[in-house]
Amino acid sequence: MSALIRRFVVMAMLASGGIVNRAAGGENDGASTWRPAFSPAGGATRVALWPSRGKPLEAEVREFLRIHNEARAAVGVPPLLWDTKVAMHSQKWADHLAAIDHLEHRPAPRLYGENIASMAWRGFTPGDAARLWLRERGGYRAGKTTSDWRTGHYTQMVWRTSTEVGCGIARAIDGTIYVVANYSPAGNMVGRSAY
Repeated sequence: MSALIRRFVVMAMLASGGIVNRAAGGENDGASTWRPAFSPAGGATRVALWPSRGKPLEAEVREFLRIHNEARAAVGVPPLLWDTKVAMHSQKWADHLAAIDHLEHRPAPRLYGENIASMAWRGFTPGDAARLWLRERGGYRAGKTTSDWRTGHYTQMVWRTSTEVGCGIARAIDGTIYVVANYSPAGNMVGRSAY
């Protein structure tokens, strides 16, 4: 069944303006050129595309990080960095969810914190998922975290000790899009404050 799934691999990439690839050891010289840490084809690639929408991965990652980091700045928490290793972990679970066409968290024990979302809308993006999670902000009361499922996505987004993020996206045969975000180190520790 996995051959029927459209897979969108989140590739290592670096761009001027702050997307930092921590896991692959790439460099960002601040110029307008890219120096990818690796290329699956062996050569340099300036941009990777989401096959189903034709939008540059750079724009998707920037939007996803912008939403997270604006939410974090609003509560005085440092920004998240993109991590390719975490993104590859996320992609594997997104592929699994699309294969079974069912939304569920990865079983415990988990290596990373995790947010998941799905939508039967062809244009659903990681940024859209992040905006859904951000809506939970209104229900969160600062203080010690509980196991409240109504705000857990938001608290993971702004968890002070989470410093890196990656995400994966996959589409099931029926068109449902699955987005998985993983955070390192994991947040949502019961009894601790998010920020």
